[in-house]
Amino acid sequence: CLPCDTISVSIVARGIQIKLTAVNDVSIRNSWLRGGWLRGPVLVVTNTGMRRGRQIATRAHPNDGHLDVVSVATMNMRQRIIGWSKAKSGNHVPHPKILISRTTHLDLAVSAKQLIVIDGRRHNHVSRVTLTIAPDTAHVLIASATNL
Repeated sequence: CLPCDTISVSIVARGIQIKLTAVNDVSIRNSWLRGGWLRGPVLVVTNTGMRRGRQIATRAHPNDGHLDVVSVATMNMRQRIIGWSKAKSGNHVPHPKILISRTTHLDLAVSAKQLIVIDGRRHNHVSRVTLTIAPDTAHVLIASATNL
């Protein structure tokens, strides 16, 4: 049984504050009608460093007490596709247009054109998002092969 951090998420959507918990990641990107991941700014805040089978934050660990923030501001479609394929092995960084930082708290204003995705669940019409690391708030049970 191993301790694991979670991400405390507070969003303001249509004037209502909603509190959620994320285990893996929170992303802010354009909606698919506006280009999705392929156009505009993309911000991914991750606890584990993994996103859809890719290691996007190579220093991340699920129990390190930090949020790892991956930011892509201006990058053309070709560079994004190459970066996504290189992220399988973590070779997408260093890249001059991909910024990775670490923090314990993040408070952001969100454009009405953007979409928030929290552990795979989409949230529209969000105007503000606050993310805080919550250390040791979950436990992961790993079964041995002999107990299966």
